[in-house]
Amino acid sequence: MEVVILAGGYGSRISEETHRVPKPMVKIGNMPIILHLIKYYSCFGFKDFIICSGYKNEEINKFFINLNLIYSDLEVDLKNGSIKNLKKNNFDFKIKIINTGLDSNTGRRLFKIKKYIKSDNFLFTYGDCLSNIDLTKLINFHKTNKSIVTLTAKQMPTRYGILKKRSKNNKFNFYEKENLDNLINCGFFVLNKKIFNFLNNKNISFEKDILTKISKKDMLSAYEHNDFWQSMDTLREKLILEDLWNKKKAPWKIWKD
Repeated sequence: MEVVILAGGYGSRISEETHRVPKPMVKIGNMPIILHLIKYYSCFGFKDFIICSGYKNEEINKFFINLNLIYSDLEVDLKNGSIKNLKKNNFDFKIKIINTGLDSNTGRRLFKIKKYIKSDNFLFTYGDCLSNIDLTKLINFHKTNKSIVTLTAKQMPTRYGILKKRSKNNKFNFYEKENLDNLINCGFFVLNKKIFNFLNNKNISFEKDILTKISKKDMLSAYEHNDFWQSMDTLREKLILEDLWNKKKAPWKIWKD
């Protein structure tokens, strides 16, 4: 089963970092967030990854080409230019990096990797979120419900107070943010190959255009996750993840070094 990772956006809300590298290449501790994500999926037995790149795709290419060198002990013979790897690493996955366009939206990015999907179902996620979701349970849930799309949902408190209009003369009810929980889309999808029947090369949004259409056909399921999940949209959120990592309290760190 393939794992498709979206990694082509500009990441403008964390421009402090993304003026240099694409957002999935922003480091949490000693490695880019996308490598945290890949290592997490690998712990569940997934070894075949497809990265949908775009903005600064050359940085992603260079990183994975040199991955074995970056995290290894080396012996360099300066006389003849030979390089010997002194430390065996545990990188046993295969990665395809597909440039899906600089300005492509999420729907077009997914469409562009169609030919690389061989499984009936595959995993699909964003390259800037980390979680401790049980991927085995997620996949089983997807297969049981026989949906085209299963997304992971989590209850998150809304950041703002909510106003709801209750009359024609502009009278409102007010709900403070602490009193309301909303189910949000955390990413971490399982998709059936039938999803490609809804996609083409038009520059559409997977979330706004495709999920809306799928839901109207009653082929969208939501697997509720009640434990850790954190996106990295802003510098503040990057620091939250980095603090967990540095304190050795990262819930997604389930692999052995």
